[in-house]
Amino acid sequence: IILIFMKQLVLFLLAVHFVIDINAQEHLWFAYPNSDTTLYGYKDAKGAVKVAPIFMVSAARFENVVSVVEGSDSKYASYYINRHGRKFGIDSLYFFDNAPDCESEGFIRFRNRKTDKVGIFNKNGNVTIPAIYSYLDKVKNGLVGGLIGATKKQDGEHYFLEGGTSVLLDSAGKTLINDFGDARHLNFYSLKISDQPDSDPDRINYRGVNGECYSFVDYEKEFKNWLNHLTQNFTSDLLKKNIFEEVTFANDNSDWTQVPGNQFVERNFGPLQKSLLQIRQSTC
Repeated sequence: IILIFMKQLVLFLLAVHFVIDINAQEHLWFAYPNSDTTLYGYKDAKGAVKVAPIFMVSAARFENVVSVVEGSDSKYASYYINRHGRKFGIDSLYFFDNAPDCESEGFIRFRNRKTDKVGIFNKNGNVTIPAIYSYLDKVKNGLVGGLIGATKKQDGEHYFLEGGTSVLLDSAGKTLINDFGDARHLNFYSLKISDQPDSDPDRINYRGVNGECYSFVDYEKEFKNWLNHLTQNFTSDLLKKNIFEEVTFANDNSDWTQVPGNQFVERNFGPLQKSLLQIRQSTC
């Protein structure tokens, strides 16, 4: 009876996952080319045209808002467009490494060309964070890392920012933490807010402007602590518990092969042990 119930539960969870995935896909619009593949528009998941192919540059998929460039090589206009057809942020696209920004959680960055500062639009085209920042990260878990008051300098073909104050904002532009520091290794989705610092060794704590403690898992600390635990008493059985069920790798003939994780460990435990111990030594 228990076995039958478990099978039914698994099938039910798979069905729910399938329905959620289908619904998510149905919500999206997908880029499609015109006849000579020079311009792009958007169709829904059923193939119905939602936006005619008039864009030179566009995102591969359209959820709430996208950056687009309309026209030809000799004459063009850049702006943002949302699902309701509203155009906003004319000539204010935010580019990173020659690619226009993509939305994150219904928000998208823009750049004020006159001041060279960065702000954020929501999916309705309203400014939720004004363009007063030298840099803003994508919205993650309703949070935005930012830098204000930095100086832009050039190093050959590339620019970099120097100085300034790092901050953590919410998606409405409210400052949560001053002197936030380098947040590249933080898991924003692990946020915990409490009266006292969190003692978890994988976490970093910050004192917010409201006096509360904000803690995040630091990916580097998390990895180092996991690796130390794994290699303290390093055995084949322990590695098997920490490996994927299936492992894909290139063999000597450069052909991709997939084998069960346990089998991969049994065949390669010596080299794996040596490599992981070297990584541990270099990271500690």
